[in-house]
Amino acid sequence: QEYSQWDLIYDAIAAGDIDTLNREMGTENWPDRSVDAVLVYDNGGTLIHGWVLSLVDRTPLSLDEFFSFNVRQPLPTTLSQLGDARGFISLPTRLLRVVGAEALRTDQSGPSVGTVVLGQYFTDARFNEMARQVSGTVSVEYYRDREEASSRSGDFRIELNDNVVTMRQPVPDIFGELIAELVVETDRNITAAGRESIMRAVLVIGVGIILISLAVLLFMNSQIISPLQTLTRIMQRMRSTGNLNIQADSRRRDEIG
Repeated sequence: QEYSQWDLIYDAIAAGDIDTLNREMGTENWPDRSVDAVLVYDNGGTLIHGWVLSLVDRTPLSLDEFFSFNVRQPLPTTLSQLGDARGFISLPTRLLRVVGAEALRTDQSGPSVGTVVLGQYFTDARFNEMARQVSGTVSVEYYRDREEASSRSGDFRIELNDNVVTMRQPVPDIFGELIAELVVETDRNITAAGRESIMRAVLVIGVGIILISLAVLLFMNSQIISPLQTLTRIMQRMRSTGNLNIQADSRRRDEIG
């Protein structure tokens, strides 16, 4: 969004200023490896700036050979899908996560002059990070490697055996086609321990809520209900005896007093 909503990039796309796009969105602008691909289209659907890096040595690759669709003259439907992309593009050995947005001015005003698409490899390091979070293993199984087309399923599934819990999340690409499954495997003992931890936490929270409720009730009773009951009894005595000299405790200086 930072690049798709920036006056400098907006004006460069509108004017077809390739030098500015190369300078501001070239490969050297992401030394931290946060971006592995950039595609910039004008409103006519023509690619005016683009590159993709090798995952191995981060040298530029041929766009025409890299992508499964024609990035230089994309179809209108492809362009519109890239313009609001939040998903993946299937590559021969890797998934490329992409984010696309319309090119607008810094104040988000338009009209749009094109589309900016950024891509990032779904690397082993990211799998390992996810694996640490779930205390298990994370991998991707590509549907193209399966012989039976019927094995594709769009539903999230959980499979259980004696020792392992396997969760399968279908992964569609930005065009809506199912391309892979994200597979998460965890030890059943770890899953059971997590469930027991959750139950203990729920129990502790429940006991805490009960204790807090009791404390509130005791406070309400001592500070509000009991004094009002006492005042009610005094008023009843006045009514029944006609004695208006009965004194109530007036030492309190709050609303009840």
